[in-house]
Amino acid sequence: RRSSDLLARRLGEADGGAVVLPGESDRSRVISGRASHARWPRGNLSARNLVRMRERTPDVAIIGAGMSGIGMAAKLKMAGIDSFHLYEQWDDVGGTWHANTYPGLFCDVPSRYYQYRFAPNPDWTHVYSPGREIWEYLSRVADRFGVREKTSFGTAVDVARWEDGRWHLRTKNGEEAVYDFIVTAAGG
Repeated sequence: RRSSDLLARRLGEADGGAVVLPGESDRSRVISGRASHARWPRGNLSARNLVRMRERTPDVAIIGAGMSGIGMAAKLKMAGIDSFHLYEQWDDVGGTWHANTYPGLFCDVPSRYYQYRFAPNPDWTHVYSPGREIWEYLSRVADRFGVREKTSFGTAVDVARWEDGRWHLRTKNGEEAVYDFIVTAAGG
């Protein structure tokens, strides 16, 4: 199986959801549950790269260590995929909940909905929790899944270039790395 198939299958199984594999469009084969409309990018993957990807777990870059980035990292870990790295422009996890600390900052989504299904928090202090409490929750989840150890803090991604069937990533401070997949979780 291709690396993307392995990633999709593992993530779908970890979530208890469905996965639609590449090339399975209108009459999609659904794996383990509900239908999905996932689309996988098609590129100029060489035969050499396809063989190499079948023999190993895919390398994944996650850009951003806020709610989406932490969630993606946790789901990869739960799926048994540890070959990922996060890039975060700030000095800690939490995204907007780390960057914004002004008085009166609250979430406009009820807390019971603004959490991960795999890491419920029964102890929210407010229906609409303050920013600091949300950041503390995200921080606990990041620690539980070892996200900090896999994150380059103070590191903004400058360039991501698709070349020879892989993503070539360069940060603003000149670091370079190559990945099979990039997950953009940089927020808005």
